[in-house]
Amino acid sequence: MPLPLFLGLIGAVLVAAAATVAVFATVGLPAALLVPVLLIAAYSLRRRP
Repeated sequence: MPLPLFLGLIGAVLVAAAATVAVFATVGLPAALLVPVLLIAAYSLRRRP
């Protein structure tokens, strides 16, 4: 795996974790569990040709 891709992946994971924590702090657990799912879905849709 090339280094820039690896660093991008780490950055994406950190952003997802920060978003999850922020949502959890404001609204609680059920919504926080949806954040990673929505981010992964958005990423998957964006990657499609």
